[in-house]
Amino acid sequence: MTFNHSHDQNGVFNMETRVTFGQCDINHNMTLSELLLLTSDTAVEDYHEKGLSWQFLVDNSVTIIATRLSFHVSRMPQANDLITLRTWEEKPQGIQLSRRYEIVNSVTGENLVSGSSLWTVINFGTRKIVPAKMFTLRPEPQIETEFSGIKPGKITPADSETKKGSHRVSFSDLDANGHANNSKYANFIEDILPDEFRSRIPGDIRINYSKEAVLGDEIELFSSETADRVTITGRLPDAVCFECELNYQLNV
Repeated sequence: MTFNHSHDQNGVFNMETRVTFGQCDINHNMTLSELLLLTSDTAVEDYHEKGLSWQFLVDNSVTIIATRLSFHVSRMPQANDLITLRTWEEKPQGIQLSRRYEIVNSVTGENLVSGSSLWTVINFGTRKIVPAKMFTLRPEPQIETEFSGIKPGKITPADSETKKGSHRVSFSDLDANGHANNSKYANFIEDILPDEFRSRIPGDIRINYSKEAVLGDEIELFSSETADRVTITGRLPDAVCFECELNYQLNV
């Protein structure tokens, strides 16, 4: 089957794909890690089609890393769903780049997932932040659209936290930027979820990345739960690595 990959007249990148068995969990829903991987890879492909490949960026001494993600889930994609993921870059927010996502069922047009994300440009060699206004390798976008979910922002634990485990960053967690790929954190998160949440789908998901985790780092994982919300914090010895919030109020 041939899948469509193209930009429309508004500059929105559309990528069609079918959800495979291996992308789904025991309940046949796409895993959070696969959702993160699909959306980030589509963003990479959007840039690649515009001449901003990963290698081109590195040759210009920059790379772009995810810092804050937020997804509103109406229905999680399931095995064999034919879906279209739409993504576009929006007007920067402060020093960070901004990007939106929409995932729809290609056959029925059903809205499945909406996403909003913030990205930081860093110097590939020094790892220092490059402000968005200094990222001039493409025209700065000016579009701003409404997001149906919770805006990316600060995450506060619901209650006192309890340590639930740890994860040592291994070679298979790393990507070409030399750190744990943003999608891998979802595996750390899902592996320590309480049993009562494993069969539920959160209506809103947020993840904030604070410090890069590299090979050999030990991330200690802490969780806090209420009846409809779970927050998870990953800590390195000297700093918070990431924070996650799963809201089940809009569970479907």
